[in-house]
Amino acid sequence: MMHLEELEKRVMQIVAKNNELHAKVKTLECDLIDAREKNSQLEASLMREKDAAQILVAEKNNVKNSIEQLLGCINTIEDAS
Repeated sequence: MMHLEELEKRVMQIVAKNNELHAKVKTLECDLIDAREKNSQLEASLMREKDAAQILVAEKNNVKNSIEQLLGCINTIEDAS
């Protein structure tokens, strides 16, 4: 009889631990879903920033080219004078 009580106690401990682990798994699954959503948001934000940076570089190059053309025109006018 004592052996049966010990087995029952052990089974109850295992069942309790199993329930605890199931709860932990559910929590971790929710955390994983949250992390994936956050990751998606960060990736989208990074892509927007990358696109904005590329636009700024293109605008910078346009301004640089315009300035170089203006300086070229000024030099031509000065040389003609």
